[in-house]
Amino acid sequence: MLPSPADGAVFVLQRHCMAEWTRQFSPTLVESSQAPQVPRSLHVLRLAPLPQGGFLLGWTGTPENGQPRRHPSPLAVELLPGQCARLTMNARHTNYSGQYYSETLYHLACGDRVGVNCFTQGMPGHDLDLKAYLF
Repeated sequence: MLPSPADGAVFVLQRHCMAEWTRQFSPTLVESSQAPQVPRSLHVLRLAPLPQGGFLLGWTGTPENGQPRRHPSPLAVELLPGQCARLTMNARHTNYSGQYYSETLYHLACGDRVGVNCFTQGMPGHDLDLKAYLF
């Protein structure tokens, strides 16, 4: 459930990760934050404020330098006040002990009129699925 925005918050984010190294690939809330302004960047996300409120949502690549590489798309979706979006990416990672897999979900809401259940009671207004076939 998305937290209710605090007074003055115009940006709410939740980041979940499912990875082999965390509780048998079960969803784990990694980050939850709110801000009175839209940040310009956050992890692989790029956010450009719009003059009428809201922001343009994009990305710069794949989380945690995983494979396959995603082509950057800095201005993919316009998110206006009252709207919410979900961005999903997966990746394959390699290190000295082998390979592992991850899936990252970003839940974003804009404005103070977004329902706290906007991601659990149906599809968000924007659902960007950038998952790749990894096998």
